[in-house]
Amino acid sequence: MKNWSLSQKVLAAGLLPTAICAFGLAFVYGALRDNFETNLWVSHTNEVLAEANGLMGAALAAQSGERGYVIAADESFLAGFDQASADFTERAARLRALLADNEAQLHRLANVQAAFNTWLRVVAQPVVAARRAHPQGVAEEASLKAIKDGTSQTLLDRFVKHFEDFERVERVLLKDRKRRSEQRKAQARAMALFAAGFAVLAAVGVAGGLSRSIRRSLTSLRDAADAVAGGDLDARAVVTGQDMVASVASRFNEMAQRLAAREHDAQLISRLTEMLIASHDSIEAAGIISSMLEQIFPNTAGGLYVADASKAWMEPIASWNLHNDIVRPFDVSACWALRRGRAHSGQDNPGALGCQHVEPQVKDYVCVPLVAHGEALSIVHMRPLGDGFGLTGQRQHLLDLAQTVAEQIAMALSNLQLRERLRAQSVRDPLTGLFNRRYLQETFERELSRAKRENRSVGLAVLDVDHFKRFNDSFGHQAGDVVLREVAQALIKGLRKEDVACRFGGEEMVLVLPGASSEDTRLRADALRMSIRDLQVSFEGQMLGRVTASFGVVAFPLHGATVETLMSQADAALYTAKNVGRDQVCVAPSPA
Repeated sequence: MKNWSLSQKVLAAGLLPTAICAFGLAFVYGALRDNFETNLWVSHTNEVLAEANGLMGAALAAQSGERGYVIAADESFLAGFDQASADFTERAARLRALLADNEAQLHRLANVQAAFNTWLRVVAQPVVAARRAHPQGVAEEASLKAIKDGTSQTLLDRFVKHFEDFERVERVLLKDRKRRSEQRKAQARAMALFAAGFAVLAAVGVAGGLSRSIRRSLTSLRDAADAVAGGDLDARAVVTGQDMVASVASRFNEMAQRLAAREHDAQLISRLTEMLIASHDSIEAAGIISSMLEQIFPNTAGGLYVADASKAWMEPIASWNLHNDIVRPFDVSACWALRRGRAHSGQDNPGALGCQHVEPQVKDYVCVPLVAHGEALSIVHMRPLGDGFGLTGQRQHLLDLAQTVAEQIAMALSNLQLRERLRAQSVRDPLTGLFNRRYLQETFERELSRAKRENRSVGLAVLDVDHFKRFNDSFGHQAGDVVLREVAQALIKGLRKEDVACRFGGEEMVLVLPGASSEDTRLRADALRMSIRDLQVSFEGQMLGRVTASFGVVAFPLHGATVETLMSQADAALYTAKNVGRDQVCVAPSPA
């Protein structure tokens, strides 16, 4: 070394600290990459817990429906029981798919399902069958006894115990994954400090004659590594000159930039998932998807498409940076991603292998299918705003990111559609499509409270199809169902958007008209009466004859201030309309 030139000595003195620093940076990069993957597992655990909460909700809804039906013999409770039981099975299947990598939790989930199914087999289904066979009298007491004898509660307690065990383990797993994420950050921070600090000390001790610019570069590199390890992914080392330290600093900056981009993507995906889980309906979800995908893929234009009811056409529900005339429906067979069930790239499949729903002049694009429960009935379509998606590595990163986003959106949309179906089934009469009795009670109470605050009126009309028994006796119950559906459609067409039409029971229906006075309600009821009388109803090619209805009309606050009072007054007015010849609208007399 005695005969080495000064530059060779400086180079030799810099090799050790540079190697240590490079090793430390590689460790930091690996730790932060592991932390990114751990964050994805945290998101996965949150999704499992959300699905588990839905599972418990379905079980409670099934218990409520079973007890309600046994006590009240109301078919709407039975429908809620059946739907909640089916929802429990669907959610359990989704949980099994999410827990495919966790045998212990799958075993606990199996215990939860077994406990619920035992309750169904031993208590719920026999009691419901007994109540349905004997809706009155002694059978009712027997049904009530089956609930009160303790067997039902014992089985439900067993279900709750298994569920709490499952949820406890999942929350411990969530806590552990968060802890491991923090440990990785701490390890990266410690290694960065050790490597950079040792490198600086070695440089000072071994090569005391190194220039100030090299020491400044090492210090900058150390500070940047410390900041990145501490979570500041925007920190960068100062690059000066063209020596080895500057080269390492440049590589470090490139690594930090990639990590920052990954962390940014992970945060946006997590936010997208949380907002979709909290969204109320598909319209709100579409707006969230448009806004978030524009942030996740800032240099692209694209759209989200879902299948229509026939599953033959794809309808656009969200888009970003695309003109309206580009976002249009297309046939399912026009997209190779849907036909193949996996991502399809226009650049990799030019000409005849390109998607037919994309304009011929568009050469670079990707279509990523959204797969939920084994079906690919949605896609994310993207195209670059510039010349292309970039180099091979950048393009692959975009495809991987798009696949991750597609999986999150697919699961969220599937859950949202299920919630919407359950919500509709819980408040709608399955025969007529009108709201049911339970929804009437909740809505009428709410409208009365609002009317009292705003000092305005609310109209109420109760109607009954005249001689309805005649349709059933003469043409059969299916013909009677046709009459009820036609009358319901006439009501829906004749009401305002804010009005509420409900099937109260049998052939009796109730209308709630917010803001309508007694006279307004009478005029609306009379118009509806005439539209019902004009119906031409047929069944199996046979005309059923004229359909008429009688109406009883009241209004808040003229005829009362409570739901019970107003319903009683409207019923009395309806009976009056029946007694004076039917096909009438009768307004209840004003109280003295």
